[in-house]
Amino acid sequence: MKLSGFFKGESAILKGNFLLITISWIIMFTAQPIPATFASLYYLHLGANVFLFSIIGFAGSIAFAIVQLPGGYLADKHGRRWLITTMTFGLALGTLFFIFAP
Repeated sequence: MKLSGFFKGESAILKGNFLLITISWIIMFTAQPIPATFASLYYLHLGANVFLFSIIGFAGSIAFAIVQLPGGYLADKHGRRWLITTMTFGLALGTLFFIFAP
């Protein structure tokens, strides 16, 4: 099977919302490690200890889990394409705060 078979025709594997999700997640998870590489050193430099750093990570995981239900509701109400594109750009803009932080 040619690579173009993944994207063209009725039997395409990557099409529609699945293609959009795949592309947006590739962009997010390619760029996400860039600021995350030095995040722990940044927190430790600000005065956090290892325990507080683990609490920060735990709180981030809980926050991610809490938004799953409202995210599912918004996806059903407004459509997944709108939600994914809007929130992907929102995530990118939020990362700019880390990039330009002194």
